Amino acid sequence: MDWAEIEAIAQNPRYDIYSHSMTHPWKFGDTMLDWMKRPTVHKGPDQVRWELAESRKILAEKLRLEWPAGHYNEEMVRLAQESGYIALFTIDSGANHRGDAPLRIRRTMIHGGCDDEVFKEILRDGVYRNCETQ
Repeated sequence: MDWAEIEAIAQNPRYDIYSHSMTHPWKFGDTMLDWMKRPTVHKGPDQVRWELAESRKILAEKLRLEWPAGHYNEEMVRLAQESGYIALFTIDSGANHRGDAPLRIRRTMIHGGCDDEVFKEILRDGVYRNCETQ
């Protein structure tokens, strides 16, 4: 996408634009979580902080963050909070409830083959269901 397309989407009230880090490191063994666990000269907490802060700076508004491939730890949550994030999406399954931590918003994938009744169940309990096998 180019910036004109991003700006057009941002104008639509049905869509939100989220910060997703600068380079979206997702390859096995080379994620931001890996950088936190096994820092090297060029990849560690400082690089994670840059990924978070620079992405946010470029989008230039208070946005939520989605962790690339869902990989994160508590220190990364702290770094994101220090970078100004007020809400973070995880890929942790489960329902969200009033008063839950906005820095750990859970999401549950929805299988496109689910009927309306199964979809309602997923909304109630936040548990993924593979509707291909049902």
